[in-house]
Amino acid sequence: MILSSFVLHRGVKAGSSERRLLLKSLAGTIALGTLFLLLQLAVWVPLWRSGFRIDSGIYGSIFYGLTVFHALHVLAGLVALAVVALRARRGLVTSGRRNAVRMTAMFWHFVDAVWVLLFVVVYLV
Repeated sequence: MILSSFVLHRGVKAGSSERRLLLKSLAGTIALGTLFLLLQLAVWVPLWRSGFRIDSGIYGSIFYGLTVFHALHVLAGLVALAVVALRARRGLVTSGRRNAVRMTAMFWHFVDAVWVLLFVVVYLV
């Protein structure tokens, strides 16, 4: 997730004159976000099969509640990034119309920051 924020920031910072770099950074961010979701699934499945479920007690319900809720936000961010990428590809993102790009990037960075906090709380504490 942290790497995806750096990739996205690079493209957003480039400006509308470098549309190709923006498109590459959006594609890279979408790929990294998708990889994150696949890795999250790779964590959930073995835990679930081993008997660690939502009804396994307070930690199970908190673990799945927080991580699934976060995954849904990552998925929403991926959809928003895809919409921005389509608009950028069609040339609809110009210097005067970059608010959607910036707001989507802010949402993605927020989701990334939340993951850092969740990782510490859920996995390290």
